[in-house]
Amino acid sequence: MENISKALLIAGGILIGITIIALVTNTFNNMSIFQRTQLSEEEQKQLTAFNEKYTKYLNQYVYGIEVRNLMNKYESDKLVQVILEAGSAMPPTGVGQDTTYYKCTNIGYDGNGKVNSITFKQVTA
Repeated sequence: MENISKALLIAGGILIGITIIALVTNTFNNMSIFQRTQLSEEEQKQLTAFNEKYTKYLNQYVYGIEVRNLMNKYESDKLVQVILEAGSAMPPTGVGQDTTYYKCTNIGYDGNGKVNSITFKQVTA
């Protein structure tokens, strides 16, 4: 009789131990999922902030100097390529000489939804 009660105590201890291990594992997994979600939300905010720097130009008219500034920025960081449509002249480099207007006609995105190109067309005033 004494052996049976010891066996039941050992079996109960093992069940309690397995239950505790399962709860700890489940809690860890839930925390991991939460952290991945938070990271994903943060990455989405960063992507949106980056894209807004360029999407504001879509269908807008801008001076050539702004287009030139975007081209210079691409030369330094290689993130967003500036494309001039056929027939569009290069924007002037001097601020006082800027009488040309351009319209943003297209914005290209990479596979992750990040802006990778912006297209301008020269328009007459």
